[in-house]
Amino acid sequence: MLRKCEKYPDLENFVKYEFYLKYFNENFNLRFGRPQVDACSECERYGTRLKDANLNENAKRETAAELMVHKRRAKKFYNKIKQVQALCSEQPEVMGLAFDYMQNMPLPHIPVQDIFYLRQLWVFAFQIHNLKDNNGHFYTYHEGLGQKGPNEVCTFLNDYIMNHVPSNITELHLFSDGCAGQNRNQTMVRFLLGLQATKRFTKIYHYFPIRGHSFLPCDRDFGCAKRNFRKNDRIYTPEEYEDLIVTSRKKQPFTVKQIR
Repeated sequence: MLRKCEKYPDLENFVKYEFYLKYFNENFNLRFGRPQVDACSECERYGTRLKDANLNENAKRETAAELMVHKRRAKKFYNKIKQVQALCSEQPEVMGLAFDYMQNMPLPHIPVQDIFYLRQLWVFAFQIHNLKDNNGHFYTYHEGLGQKGPNEVCTFLNDYIMNHVPSNITELHLFSDGCAGQNRNQTMVRFLLGLQATKRFTKIYHYFPIRGHSFLPCDRDFGCAKRNFRKNDRIYTPEEYEDLIVTSRKKQPFTVKQIR
């Protein structure tokens, strides 16, 4: 409860904070944003060209139209994710998965200046985000056990499908970035064709965004984990990374499988 307003001392019913928050969100079109980190090169090129004072009006209109088409193409990918999420909630036989690699994690992670100039061991984290129940599953391993290629991606997808996807799921929707060395290659195509040939799924769809607009639900999960990493200035083992990932989200905590 808030304090009684000085202007209306006889007010009997106190106004809750939630009322002001709801009114503010519905009646004021204000946003609190952060500086962009991974900006699209095409958007930057179009934006820089529109700010050119020497550009004539016809060229500006043409550039603005090209920018609009580019953004509409990018938005189609995110609209598809929303459509698949709605489809997953309506139809029990449909499932959507988004997968991606997290930024490499150094080992050890300690605040010593000399460590920056030394060769460190990288720890990799691959995540599969289930669009049906909003759960995230991580696979962690260090570079001495494997790389970040299509073989690893297909192996993790196969393990997740075998252990976490129910047998009643017949239609699978996959979302990933268009990295040719990981997701967009013959290895991935043959793996998905094998799943269809063995009658595991009747329909498999794989969606790729346009370059520069590849923000996936996995990136939100990565943000939760990175915030937890920043609270710890000393990390010495892969198991510590695993514990930090598990405890980074209280509601629907992530699950982690460490590759040995």
